[in-house]
Amino acid sequence: MKKIIICIAFAVTAISLYFSIFITYNIDNTRESERNAIIKKVSLLQNKMVTILDSSKEVLKNSINIEKTITIDNVKFILFSYSPPKVNFKFVGAAILKKGINNKYKIESFGYGTNLNNDCIIKIGKENYLVLYGINYKGKIAEIVGKYDNRNYEVNINRDDKFYLKDFKLNEMIENTNSISMNWTLYDNNLNDITNQINREYNEEVLKYHGK
Repeated sequence: MKKIIICIAFAVTAISLYFSIFITYNIDNTRESERNAIIKKVSLLQNKMVTILDSSKEVLKNSINIEKTITIDNVKFILFSYSPPKVNFKFVGAAILKKGINNKYKIESFGYGTNLNNDCIIKIGKENYLVLYGINYKGKIAEIVGKYDNRNYEVNINRDDKFYLKDFKLNEMIENTNSISMNWTLYDNNLNDITNQINREYNEEVLKYHGK
């Protein structure tokens, strides 16, 4: 009798775990499925923000597009673009997806804002990866150099690329992966430092009117 009870308990646990995995990891490995999952996340977030009107939700959701993706082991980092209501400009956000044993994904974290240049550190297994992503404002940026912990991380950008996404494997372990201090330098095709110029134009032409 004791063996039967143990077998039943084991079976119930296994079935519960099976359904839990398939319910949690439910995003197919397609752009459409990933985009729909991000839209759902944005909708859930905005439903909690009483200051945002219903009409703005539709505009924001319909403007979301997946621009670039990188995959590292069982983790996928997605850069997506979006436009706020009545704004003719594409800002960026990011979503980190993790693959389950059923080969589908779940969103581990996501967020969006109005920064031109963004960075984050993600932990995959025992390794840390630095991810740089953002907007090539007006197509003027040819190279971005991010300096962190006395090391330079360079991202080369094609003139036609509106967005950039690049990952770097870090040699050292990072205690606090949620907070890093990155110094950015932007260069044009002639390797001129255009950091101040780009920031000034972006602030005056975009954030002054549409920034949040």
